[in-house]
Amino acid sequence: MTDGGSSRYPTDNALVERADEQRAIARFVAGDGSAALVISGEAGCGKSTLWGLGVASAVDAGVRVLSTRAAQAETSLSFAGLADLLGRVGTDPFAHLPEVQRSALDAALLRAPGTGTMSPRTIATAVTSVLRDMSGEQPVLVAIDDLHWLDDATTDALGFALRRLPVHAVRVLATVRTESALTPSAGTGTSTDRIDSLRAALPPGSVDTLHVPPCSPELLGSIIRQRLGRTLSAPVLEQLHDRTGGNPFWAIEAVRAARDVAGPVDLPESLAGTVATRLRALPADVRVVLATVAALSHPTPELVERGVDGRVVDATAAVDAAVATGVVEYAGGRLRPAHPVLGSVALDLLLPSQRTSLHRRLADVVGDAEQRARHLAVATAGTPSAELAAELDTGATAAQARGAIRSAASLAELAVTATPAADPIA
Repeated sequence: MTDGGSSRYPTDNALVERADEQRAIARFVAGDGSAALVISGEAGCGKSTLWGLGVASAVDAGVRVLSTRAAQAETSLSFAGLADLLGRVGTDPFAHLPEVQRSALDAALLRAPGTGTMSPRTIATAVTSVLRDMSGEQPVLVAIDDLHWLDDATTDALGFALRRLPVHAVRVLATVRTESALTPSAGTGTSTDRIDSLRAALPPGSVDTLHVPPCSPELLGSIIRQRLGRTLSAPVLEQLHDRTGGNPFWAIEAVRAARDVAGPVDLPESLAGTVATRLRALPADVRVVLATVAALSHPTPELVERGVDGRVVDATAAVDAAVATGVVEYAGGRLRPAHPVLGSVALDLLLPSQRTSLHRRLADVVGDAEQRARHLAVATAGTPSAELAAELDTGATAAQARGAIRSAASLAELAVTATPAADPIA
């Protein structure tokens, strides 16, 4: 399977027309003085679409873009973001690194096994050198969608590098999710922390924030015509706008679920409720694929097919159906929920026994000890056992060997908690 137009997984690149926001992003890409631009807003407001516009504009302008789209399942997985940012740049940027730095970075990116415990400072220094060399050849943009879910190890390494590089040598375009009464979202307590970390790494006043406001009724109507091919009357649009707070994703889901859009649109009291109604109407195989994609930190098609094997009639057909239905997308060699809310709701709809079964299956198909340990911890809900403690300890050792000290400490703490009282760690 290859990326791009030849993929069996096409993507929808329709652009929501927000003129003011587009102009602000265009000014940033052109180099308006700020070193970083953070696009903020509630879940479903269109941040990622605008972020994608900025990435495309930067590529067209000859900027080298290093991008990652963080996911909630990756938050606790060390160097997941860094693997995206540097995993596709080839070997040339690593060629001039001192051997100790190259070995440490290769281990962090899982390109090669580490030789002993890697130092976080060595990895961060290697990242700094790679970014310095790249920016000496052409402008570099680090693009991070859902910055609030970026893992700690990547955040630390990137912050270390930005503090030591000349201002504007490497610029950052990121999105963060904000809370809202209409669309409360799990995991966004780190949004402020991540923005503060970015500001701490860059000179004062060099980080701008672009808040994406709710859509007007007219813009909602335009988006719905573009995405769904439906035209709503002015009274229905007003009612839809009032009920969704001008949130385009929620409005699209509501209209998609409505059998009759000529009259009042019946909406559950939350975006999650609207999405849940849609997902319950999907074939069971599609829901299994979506939940599996949402639970994996790096859901390649092959890994997802292994994860759903035995739970669906035909794993490949089920993955294709999930993409064709529009709840899963394929880009950059990996699958992902078409919107993070779809993935989180799919997991929320699982019964406790189904969630346990899912994570036990995934523990057996993922490729490294750290991921396996975290899936087992979720599957067992941390119930003490010698077996779980041993798996967590192995995961902690693997994370430490890669230089992911915070992840290693977290797993080691879980290992202590999971150790039965009668079987203390020596």
